[in-house]
Amino acid sequence: MKTPVFTYEASVAIAEEPAKKMEVVVTPYPFVILGRDWLSEYYLLLDGPDQQFQISKNPQKGQET
Repeated sequence: MKTPVFTYEASVAIAEEPAKKMEVVVTPYPFVILGRDWLSEYYLLLDGPDQQFQISKNPQKGQET
């Protein structure tokens, strides 16, 4: 079964990066869900044990692939 949803245009920015317009869906959650279309431009580092999260345009030293 398909459920129709309304989408909206929003501008999202991180730190000093320019805002990027994207299509969003409103949810009842107190946080956002970002898709790969937006995240594919960034490097993400999740450190679960220390509950740390980093996002950047360049890989962190020692994290290059």
